[in-house]
Amino acid sequence: MPAGFKVFSKAIALAFTLAATSTAALADQVWLKNGDRLSGNVVSKRGNTLTFNTSYAGELKIDWDEVAQLNTDKPVDVMLKDDEHRQLTLETRSRTGSAAMPTLGEIVYINPNPEESGRGYRVSAKANFGYTQSEGNSTSDQLHADAEMIVRARDYRLTLGGEMDKASVDKKQADDSRRAYGSYDSFFNKREFLFTHGQLQNDRFRDIELRAVVGGGYGYQFYDSETTRLSVKAGLDMVNLDRYNAPRERFAALGWHVDLVHKLTRSDIEVFHTQDGYRGLSQAASVLVQTRTGLRFPLSGGLHALTQLNLDWESDPAPGRKKLDSKVLIGIGYAYD
Repeated sequence: MPAGFKVFSKAIALAFTLAATSTAALADQVWLKNGDRLSGNVVSKRGNTLTFNTSYAGELKIDWDEVAQLNTDKPVDVMLKDDEHRQLTLETRSRTGSAAMPTLGEIVYINPNPEESGRGYRVSAKANFGYTQSEGNSTSDQLHADAEMIVRARDYRLTLGGEMDKASVDKKQADDSRRAYGSYDSFFNKREFLFTHGQLQNDRFRDIELRAVVGGGYGYQFYDSETTRLSVKAGLDMVNLDRYNAPRERFAALGWHVDLVHKLTRSDIEVFHTQDGYRGLSQAASVLVQTRTGLRFPLSGGLHALTQLNLDWESDPAPGRKKLDSKVLIGIGYAYD
């Protein structure tokens, strides 16, 4: 073999070796406290979770407390505890830091979204359609539709939504109800907020021409992560109730709201529960409780299958009406986030 060809072959081999070494060096590196080292790309860090993408295992969710060291091969957007933003090529450890390089404990977010950074907002929405079987003041086959949109920034949350039910039995109207609601939450820290809200409801078969509720109060965000969201609100409401056949009602009430969404472990199946209610302040206090509870099963492209139980209970219904209406929904929905 000619000497020149041998030299050329060695040069090619060296070039491939250098390219492979360079590629490995360009990868982000995570060292875990158990001694493992992962190579890939940092996607984000929020809460106590580092999302890390690898070519061999896909996207991994790593407990931030298990990270001993993190290096990136290019600058990432880092947000620290004092809300300071930096564009840094990280080379950091859990116990050592400097003015130029923060410690792992000082990092709140890596590549935060607009909501987390305080520089913008995030819009999420969902809509569901389905068939329900209804028992209570009406027993019927029923078409159900509901939709909700949430605009979330670091300092506020705006929620708008509504639902509708229509049905007929033997070509006669058997159910006709609709509800619209909205709320505005103003956060004064990550957990606590003040809110105002309102709700309008019409339900002919429960003798509700228009129930209007408006009020406000204090709320607490217990959890707000990728897996669990839980908030509770309580305050004072004013209730105006116009009925088709019964006398008008006007009263002040103590109101509350619960919102829970939780993804089951090792699954994208969501369990959700919302509850709205109030109790009148007078001696003959009227009580209303509305709950929406169910499961969302992810399909593809933002679609999900849905099973849901709606319960509406009032302590003092119109004459001839029952206290409880229950509706079981099985349907399909779409979510955008």
